[in-house]
Amino acid sequence: MIPAGEIRDPEVRASAEAARAYLEHFRWCGAITQLSLAFAVAGVVSVFRADIRPVGEGADPTVWVVMGDLPPAYTIESDV
Repeated sequence: MIPAGEIRDPEVRASAEAARAYLEHFRWCGAITQLSLAFAVAGVVSVFRADIRPVGEGADPTVWVVMGDLPPAYTIESDV
């Protein structure tokens, strides 16, 4: 994985900024401590892993965010 700050492609970097903004609008996301790129096809789709400081009980400290030519989405990391 590549830390968001090290992404070179401008389209993928913009996708990382959009993923950060998307997560920050949720009340359960107190702060994003690390955002990393897992996969990207520039201008099409990007997948990021976000380590967050959760707010409240039941919020997970790690979420995955999918951005691109589809509505943004997140999912939690599971031990299953």
